[in-house]
Amino acid sequence: MDEQMPQPERPFFKGFGITVLGNLLLLLAYSALLLIIENETPGGARDGIFSFGVLIASFTHAALCFIVSIVLFLTKRPDLGAGFLLSTLLIPLIGFSFCLGGFHGNLN
Repeated sequence: MDEQMPQPERPFFKGFGITVLGNLLLLLAYSALLLIIENETPGGARDGIFSFGVLIASFTHAALCFIVSIVLFLTKRPDLGAGFLLSTLLIPLIGFSFCLGGFHGNLN
């Protein structure tokens, strides 16, 4: 009766996928928030809020993902570490394209 049930092994891609999906949803959330802020700002002061905001936020987010991935690899959590490492590559790529799209919208 004192036997403990063995912990089921966690599949590698479950933690990996949830981590990447969570980071991409966070990117979508703060991009949408910045777009709402820019649309609610009156006049000429609104130019560039979305573009520069997403650029700064996405590169900050990527830097934090990189730091977290290093910590997770050091603490022997390679599934989550790999997810954060992939997020480190995807977040600036998508964020920079949002930024360029925002510039294009401001110029027209």
